[in-house]
Amino acid sequence: MIFEKYLTIVAILTARYVLIAGGYYVATWIALKKRLTGFVVNSQAIFRGQIAFELKYALLTTLIFGLGGLNFYLAKEHQLGLVYMDIDKYGWGYFFFSVFLMVALNDVYFYWTHRLLHLKPLFSRFHVIHHRSRVTTPLTSQSFHAVETVINVLVAVAFPFLFPIHPKAYVIFTFIAFFNNVYGHGNYDWIREPLRSKFPFNLLNSPTVHGFHHSNVQGNYGLYTNVWDRLHGTYVNPALAARAPVGGELPGIPNQTVHFQPQPADTTSI
Repeated sequence: MIFEKYLTIVAILTARYVLIAGGYYVATWIALKKRLTGFVVNSQAIFRGQIAFELKYALLTTLIFGLGGLNFYLAKEHQLGLVYMDIDKYGWGYFFFSVFLMVALNDVYFYWTHRLLHLKPLFSRFHVIHHRSRVTTPLTSQSFHAVETVINVLVAVAFPFLFPIHPKAYVIFTFIAFFNNVYGHGNYDWIREPLRSKFPFNLLNSPTVHGFHHSNVQGNYGLYTNVWDRLHGTYVNPALAARAPVGGELPGIPNQTVHFQPQPADTTSI
């Protein structure tokens, strides 16, 4: 019964990735590519074999995400956590607040774990898989080493044991996280300048902001926002990041991360 439920969750997550991330990739990178050049973040080519590389790791990520979903299911079924079924118990105000709380906690958790993964021993062992994609695609959104995926999912695993959560609120949160990751790695930024530099858009971890993180491998460690980057001095204006040499230090950013140089494998099939 539990294994069947796990397979069902994995099937749903796989369909979500294929339909949304895959569909966004086909639409922007293939079908409409010539019409969308003005929205491209990084115009360089992806490395040969990148799509197959990302799909391979995305499959592993989905299997681990499935365990996270199973955790919530078991917490609900066996009343192991604070999952509740009646929205009226806490009201709609708390329902939407709980979604906001999960997003906010995920944002700060990701910032600090992301910085941790950029320390040399962890970067070269685990996070380098994700940064193999110097030019990102929607499929990069789930291209992680298994250890990094476990780190990423731990915060969501903890949520049903930290505060009351309705299953629908949890599903909304997971879709927000998923859509944000797909869009952030899509390499197309639909918010143009000067609007992108104005509040509140300037606080978002847009494809431009995160795209330069992949290009330079330093700074801009946020997930949904760049608020924590700004508070802790790791935010880099994309215009400055664009002028930084590959693998070099960025203005105002302490050199705490490994310098990631292009690998020979970037031009060979995987």
